[in-house]
Amino acid sequence: MENLTEIKIDELLNENSKLREENVSLKSIVEMFENFESYARNEMIETKSYITAKDKILEFILQEKSETQETLNAMVETQELARKEILQKNNTLQKILDITKEITQIPQREDLLSKILNEVLLLVSAEHGALFFMEDGNKLKPKILLNLKREYLHSVEFKHNKKIIKECIRTSKIIHHKYKEEGSRHKKSFICAPLIGKKLLGIIYLNIHSEMKIFKFRDLEAIEIFCVQAAIAIENMYLYKNLEKEVKKRTQELQNSYNRIEKLYKEIEVDLKMARKIQTSILPRINKRFNNLLFDIVFLPTAYIGGDIYDIYIKDESSIRIFLADATGHGIQAALVTMLILGVYNRLKETASRVDELAKSLNKEFFIKFQQLTVMFSFVLLDIDLKKEKLYFVSGGHPDQLFIQNKQIYELQRTGRIIGLLEDCTYRTTILDFKPGDKLFLFTDGIFEEFNDEDEIFGEEKLKEIIEKYIDEPYMLIMSYVMKELYEFTGSVGITDDLTMLSVEFSKE
Repeated sequence: MENLTEIKIDELLNENSKLREENVSLKSIVEMFENFESYARNEMIETKSYITAKDKILEFILQEKSETQETLNAMVETQELARKEILQKNNTLQKILDITKEITQIPQREDLLSKILNEVLLLVSAEHGALFFMEDGNKLKPKILLNLKREYLHSVEFKHNKKIIKECIRTSKIIHHKYKEEGSRHKKSFICAPLIGKKLLGIIYLNIHSEMKIFKFRDLEAIEIFCVQAAIAIENMYLYKNLEKEVKKRTQELQNSYNRIEKLYKEIEVDLKMARKIQTSILPRINKRFNNLLFDIVFLPTAYIGGDIYDIYIKDESSIRIFLADATGHGIQAALVTMLILGVYNRLKETASRVDELAKSLNKEFFIKFQQLTVMFSFVLLDIDLKKEKLYFVSGGHPDQLFIQNKQIYELQRTGRIIGLLEDCTYRTTILDFKPGDKLFLFTDGIFEEFNDEDEIFGEEKLKEIIEKYIDEPYMLIMSYVMKELYEFTGSVGITDDLTMLSVEFSKE
């Protein structure tokens, strides 16, 4: 029994211990719950504060956005006003420019002054106007009135305005005067604007009697600009009148001079035509055939006479000598030099057996005789021997000439100096086979030193290309194609240099 009691007591003690443990755990849980509740309460407070702050920020942002939008709207309105103001100023300036173009073309004073006043009234929408003009020294007189009677200028109402006009004269500045008539609530205004050139020319008076309108600042700007242009037009009108008299006088003098020059020109033209006949008469008359040699030539001086010269001399029944020269310069001077060249050449050509000897003698004699004239010329000199079928070629300071053989183009280059530069010059002879079917094109630099209206040069390469293009054609056709393309190239510019081109073909027949 005692043992049983002990066992129960132990069980009760154990139960009590468990209860105490469970009570401790429960207490811990309660403490934890209370801590969590306190934490949650703090979190709610902080969250509420955050939400309140967020609402305030949002409210601030909305307020700022509204203010920004208002600012943007104000900027847009300002820009639109500025754009309209600029557009209006541009339109006003364009009107003034158009008016200026018109008034600068009016030569008569009364018409000009009337136009000036009428246009300035329209420019600023004024209702009445007067233009006072300086005459007889320093007296200002009313010259043009628009929508005003002369009696008004002597009225009591205008008496005060006269003082403003005098102030405008004294200061030479535009004056805008605003005033109220007795018994009226509305302001009225008038403008006095000076016309100033080298001195005061006059005064423009404008007013508006309408009660709902006065002149604005932009009207003052427009009138100020207009008055500058109007003053220039008035001074130009006076200059025109003075110039008109002077021009009539000068025109008569010029006409008299022109008549004298025209008379002299006609006399010179007669002399030039005679000089052309003389120059042409001393050139050989081309027989277009010598044995089996066929010839053609184009000779075009830029004026009536020029600086190109040529000669064809038959040495014997089977050989021929060809000479082509280009004197420096153009016109009369160059033509006179060609006379000197032929004078010396004709005396030497029959005695010299070889072309190199002839070129050397020609240079020496020409230099000794005419060195004080400081004239020079380039040249081509050649002999063709049909029996031997040979070509003997010399050239001094001249462009490369073109030789066609077996459908190939060869350039015959210069073999010595230009004549007249030095006293002693030697010339190398180029010897070539010259057989039936061969062609030779001799020319001066005028054939390729031509320009079109775009300042492009015809050039040696283009000349060579044309000849190569028509290389199978007869020599005369090739010449005509060259001239056709040259004229097409120069167009309205035309031929501006002396031009000579001589073609030779060894016919197979």
